[in-house]
Amino acid sequence: MNGLQPGIRLTSFVGEELLQLCFGAHQLQIHFANRIQVMVESECVLQGMSPDPIRIDNYSSAASSLCRLLSAKVLSASRADDGGLLLRFANGAELHVLNDTQENESFQIHLDGKIYVA
Repeated sequence: MNGLQPGIRLTSFVGEELLQLCFGAHQLQIHFANRIQVMVESECVLQGMSPDPIRIDNYSSAASSLCRLLSAKVLSASRADDGGLLLRFANGAELHVLNDTQENESFQIHLDGKIYVA
């Protein structure tokens, strides 16, 4: 896929608390209040939770690192240069959901009653 469109408005993420993570064999679901969700099927990079960035391609294996994001509030949300999603949290963590496949969707964002597929 082509990733998120340039100029996409993701401001509804700001101030939202990460409430729930759901781990599947091939999907990570990230749930916030106000029916904001991110359904991830691509690799992610988690920074700020350990000295080195953690590249995640197996969600259940990285569950303990990802769970440290629970209850954290989003400081900013933006489109990354690769068309992926970049979430920065108040606890100093940063989650980059990569747009890493041209053949299939990498992730979906459910935001403000719309679904964005990247």
